[in-house]
Amino acid sequence: MKLMMIKIKQFNVYHRNRSELNRIRKEIFVNEEYKFVSGNKRPFIIDCGSHIGLSILYFKNIYPRAEILGFEPNPENFKILQKNVKVNKLRNVRTVNAALSDKDGEGFLRTDFEERKPWTWGDTIVKNMWGSEDDSKKIKIKTARLSKYIDKPVDLLKLDIEGSEQKVLEDIESKLRFVEQINMEFHGTSANRKVNSYKVIKKLLKDNGFKVKTCSKGNGLPFFDFVMRLQGKKIFTVIAVKQPSFQGTKIS
Repeated sequence: MKLMMIKIKQFNVYHRNRSELNRIRKEIFVNEEYKFVSGNKRPFIIDCGSHIGLSILYFKNIYPRAEILGFEPNPENFKILQKNVKVNKLRNVRTVNAALSDKDGEGFLRTDFEERKPWTWGDTIVKNMWGSEDDSKKIKIKTARLSKYIDKPVDLLKLDIEGSEQKVLEDIESKLRFVEQINMEFHGTSANRKVNSYKVIKKLLKDNGFKVKTCSKGNGLPFFDFVMRLQGKKIFTVIAVKQPSFQGTKIS
């Protein structure tokens, strides 16, 4: 696996695909899609879908003392993620090589056939999520339940898990009272519509004390125009913030 390196802010960032890296860098470091405000100088952040680590580097840039738990299912991306954490000497960062789901076990990750410069930011465990199974390579991976990792207050839960949002949120529903903010990318296609409903997710979040809002992903189009142009594919950002009446819940 041949890697290239560029500088982003104060960080050395290793990668395999410069075009993909530039797209992700723009979203994270220019558009600041994961920007959040916390009164905690050492926030605990759970980063679900860490890819090669740009989101973790961003969080460390705005909160250098943050504690971060990152999940990345793709084994090659995970190696680069670990390298980027190590070369930048990031402290209090733990990474897990698994896809989040509603069960611990094994599954198949759908990813790009290309070996040298793959586009992997759409990797998914959902069958036919982005088209025919013949259009992607399947890799056997581990799956994990997020609920077993939430044992203390979480300042930010970032979810970018390509179509498994409802399953994971339902798995952690009993722990949502300990989460202050959520930044989630919702992915809906005909392949997962019955098991990944934004309507269900929104109700679940509201029932657990969150104020929920949506915004278009990336290109600045008005929300409904953006969804219409996706031709049946719904991809948008969901921001959920705990309402004051639900804050301050203690973990027993």
